Amino acid sequence: MARLTTTPLDERSQRLSSVKGLARALLQRVGLLGPALRVRDRQLGRRALREDPRLAGPDGYAVPPARLMIQVAGRTSPEEFLAGGAAARDVIGAALARDGVAVGRLGALLDFGVGCGRVARHWSDAGGEVHGCDYNPVLVEWCRRNLPHVRTAVNRLEPPLPYADARFDLVYAWSIFTHLDEPRQHAWIAELRRVTRPGGHVLFTTHGPSMRPADRPDWPTPQMQRALDAGELVVTRPDHAGRNDCAVIHPLVWVRRHLLDGFELREYAEGGTGAKHGQDLYLLRKL
Repeated sequence: MARLTTTPLDERSQRLSSVKGLARALLQRVGLLGPALRVRDRQLGRRALREDPRLAGPDGYAVPPARLMIQVAGRTSPEEFLAGGAAARDVIGAALARDGVAVGRLGALLDFGVGCGRVARHWSDAGGEVHGCDYNPVLVEWCRRNLPHVRTAVNRLEPPLPYADARFDLVYAWSIFTHLDEPRQHAWIAELRRVTRPGGHVLFTTHGPSMRPADRPDWPTPQMQRALDAGELVVTRPDHAGRNDCAVIHPLVWVRRHLLDGFELREYAEGGTGAKHGQDLYLLRKL
């Protein structure tokens, strides 16, 4: 009978994998795995900036390197990345139009969690000022280099934002509250309210209880579902807040109780982002 032999290279690879696994477990135990992975994301992003092939999209703007697109949207093709951003821009514009607001009449808008400009790149004809901010400085740097119509800024994972009170007519957070733990949900909605002018709008999207990811047939789990039925916010891997690994499910009743202070809810649309397995959409008007 043939025997499976292990080469010294295989053994080194196995030892390295074991060490990495132990390191991850230790960081997880002390609550530092999420921050460590955020640092790794930035390191990989800086390398991607140096290796950027400068592929241009149909709009003439550069397409982000694959590593940056992964950090923002998961594994996706350039075509899907560009189409997804354009679709989001259309959904936002249509929601505003239903509330009697024309995008072309906005004095200033803010893409909160701009990433590498998946949505912001599509506002070049908006007419007013287009701003974008993110806690990842590498993504902000890519936008600064490649999207000249977007005024970029770096923020932290916690408030405040580097903007004056009542600065914007529209602030949107596209798939951002979907990755924030509960304390940051409260902190950031208050901060978005601060930088929005009275009568201005805040739009954000969430994972709703009815959302069923194609790659997660077991999601939400029975335990999650019981919490959702009780109107509770469900946060998975809160130590990874700010990364896609932290997934949050928002029942409508929880949003009404916790995220609407100082706002009027102008529209709620279950699955309103329009895509398959779409997120819920909330359009708020600041009182």
